[in-house]
Amino acid sequence: MSEVKLRSISSAHPRTFLAADADLSRWEAIEPYFTSLQTREINTAPDVEKWLADLS
Repeated sequence: MSEVKLRSISSAHPRTFLAADADLSRWEAIEPYFTSLQTREINTAPDVEKWLADLS
């Protein structure tokens, strides 16, 4: 995929769960985000919706 297409995707769908300047080049930097999703307590429909939005 070209850089131009990637830029248009990222500007059309800005990050909400990860910081815009998050370092995604190392597992150690992104592992806490995965752990957060994996261990998050989900009790209500809005919790599910938030979890799915953050996962995307």
